[in-house]
Amino acid sequence: MSDRVDAAAGARWAKRLPGVPLSEWVAVIWYSADDRGGRTRERLLPRGTVELVIELGPDHTSIIGPDRCIDVDPVSVVGASPVSVVLDRPNRFETIGVTFRPGGAIALLDICADELDGAPLPLGLLWGAAAAELRERASAATGPDEKLVAVEHVLARQLRHVERARRYDPAIAAMARIAAAPERCSITDLSRSVGLSRRRLEETFRVAVGLTPKRFQRLSRFRRALERIDHRDGLGGPRSRSSAATTTRRTSTTSSVTTPVSRPRTTSRLEPRR
Repeated sequence: MSDRVDAAAGARWAKRLPGVPLSEWVAVIWYSADDRGGRTRERLLPRGTVELVIELGPDHTSIIGPDRCIDVDPVSVVGASPVSVVLDRPNRFETIGVTFRPGGAIALLDICADELDGAPLPLGLLWGAAAAELRERASAATGPDEKLVAVEHVLARQLRHVERARRYDPAIAAMARIAAAPERCSITDLSRSVGLSRRRLEETFRVAVGLTPKRFQRLSRFRRALERIDHRDGLGGPRSRSSAATTTRRTSTTSSVTTPVSRPRTTSRLEPRR
């Protein structure tokens, strides 16, 4: 099922929780669209998850680096980077995203999460023609709910590497325990509880999650701190969490991505600016 949030004129957002067996490897499939013009630069905060991003609109999104801009393929896989990045994206967009659970990149993409460090990877390099089919089916569907269902159906057909992903069940269990109590979790005690040496846990954790246990723990503490700020201020949602961490402002421009703009606004994920 999906639910929709209309935050501003022209803005649309929906999400879908996938059914079994896909739900073991995919946390959520989300949809975001907006009809405003121009472009926006924003800082994307790290989340510690692998994401599949499908841009249905004609305009591209770029990652702004210190010395170059990287154009993002319309269907790309984004790894669990521990650092923030600056995106230059259109304000008129239609995007679908898939947030993977630990091991989901292996089960669905046949790639280890730690191989996704760096620039977004075009899904076509992993799926071939099936990547284009995914975007075509999502584009052809009539509304947000139908688009999310279409993506879920294609993903379910690609669930071909579950047995390989299950080799990393101890690391997946360790991640769940860290996420539940990042302030109190000892990596050494955690390795004992899942029956692995600390070194072996770090190796398998990095393959399944894309980060080391320690980095994921620090990121989870950071996310938890932002949530506390939300509760304190009576706010909610990705946009309020990000703005609490850094004071930024949105800057729209109709010029090219190489044109200097003001400091980018900050957001906590690739999904919608609500």
